[in-house]
Amino acid sequence: MSALSVVYTKAGFVLAADGKASSTDGSISALTTDYARKIFKARYKRIEFAWAITEIIYNPDKSFDLLSEVTDAIGALVSVKFKPIGDCVRDVAARTNASIRKAHADGVINEYPYNPDSPDKDTIAHVFLAGYFRRLSPSLIRVRFHHKDQILADPQILTEEPPANDIYSGSHAIAQRYCTGLPEDRFGKYFRPSGPLIEHGIAHAVGFIEACKDPMASHFDPNCRNIGGRIHAASVTPRDGFRWVPGYEPSSPET
Repeated sequence: MSALSVVYTKAGFVLAADGKASSTDGSISALTTDYARKIFKARYKRIEFAWAITEIIYNPDKSFDLLSEVTDAIGALVSVKFKPIGDCVRDVAARTNASIRKAHADGVINEYPYNPDSPDKDTIAHVFLAGYFRRLSPSLIRVRFHHKDQILADPQILTEEPPANDIYSGSHAIAQRYCTGLPEDRFGKYFRPSGPLIEHGIAHAVGFIEACKDPMASHFDPNCRNIGGRIHAASVTPRDGFRWVPGYEPSSPET
């Protein structure tokens, strides 16, 4: 489980995530580290954008690695010349889903993740893409990989131009408390309102991750036990493209 926020402002997007990835039960295991990167830079044609993944999972011997599968699929977008971004994302989703299906059929993955404490119990992972794919039009694309009773389903894809709402992934319970912004609430102390400037978006996005990391968070949501580590955050604007937020760079930033 990861904490991830995607905030849209008039100036651009901000994405923030925790850095913890810890072992899970079953045949799928996660990296055990406080410095996992869940936000990445990519290019579509000549346009820089950000993408993020909510779970860094692989099987014990690493013969299947979901992050690598998604990275390879999205990396191919840099060479696209004429295909619309919507078609490209469908290709990425289909290619990744095929890899998941093959790993399951080959016995590399015995069981898909199942989280009874989450509203999306059968979700394998979410992938988010944020950027300006059509000139100055802000786009947020969500891809959900999921199963139904251990039968892999087709990916769900949702595109918003511009985004209607910010995304708070990782803990619905903490998101509700965070967004109240009440100072008397333990999680209200982390709340920073979003606004038109990118600095507003940074404060708001990072605040949610800090709330999920609070030692008391797991009392409201057991999923928060697996949230922590180094926070990293990035912005995407029409002028500057992808930039790591100073002070919130990952342990090994992309060049």
